[in-house]
Amino acid sequence: MANLVLALLAAAAVAGVLAAVPRDVTAVMLLVGYTAYAGLLTLGLAVATALTDRLPVVGAGTVDGEPAVGVRARPAEWWYAVALDVGLLVLGCALVGVGLAAGGEWALWSLPIGLVGAWFGVRALLAITGRRRVEALWLTADHVVHDAPWGRERVGRDQVSEVRPISGTSYVLVRVDGPVERTLCPRWWRGPDRRARPADDTGGGTGRVELRCADVGHEPADLGAWLRDELGLEAGRRRTTR
Repeated sequence: MANLVLALLAAAAVAGVLAAVPRDVTAVMLLVGYTAYAGLLTLGLAVATALTDRLPVVGAGTVDGEPAVGVRARPAEWWYAVALDVGLLVLGCALVGVGLAAGGEWALWSLPIGLVGAWFGVRALLAITGRRRVEALWLTADHVVHDAPWGRERVGRDQVSEVRPISGTSYVLVRVDGPVERTLCPRWWRGPDRRARPADDTGGGTGRVELRCADVGHEPADLGAWLRDELGLEAGRRRTTR
């Protein structure tokens, strides 16, 4: 419903501006074009959400070419965000072109707009190339792999000492004995840290992996129980390593 309301607001805004502004005001028409584009994308997301009859379930996948089993967030919202980012890149480039063609102060003021558009373009590129990832948790033969918008973290299955929900949150905690291998997205495009407690940014943090279950459509207790079973851990007890 929220997406449908946003799509209707975008349609109303487009209709209102087209009725009030001459078509030869190029910069405004470009903004109208992007608003219409974003509105259509949002309408498509609303329809896709309405037609979705099941949230993601545990299934097969691959991690760096290696067979894996796990759960992944529904990708519709992810690709919706990527499409918006690409649209903002195109809009920024178009506005820069209009500003440079106009010359003078318009050319000067168009440059920051171009930088903003480039930022969104890089963010889209990082998503398409796999540096920014859809939230997911994978189990390979040897590793537990967590994908997130800020990057990827990986630990050995035998490193995991405890799995439990984090009380009062939508997170599952995977407690680890030893280092966590992290491949992080560049800082400017990493986005907000949505973990219950932030991990370090050194690429060699220790201690914990946190999965946000709200993104994958499962209760923390259920996902934690599945993961404990897969890893051979007992509920309420920690595995000790020598």
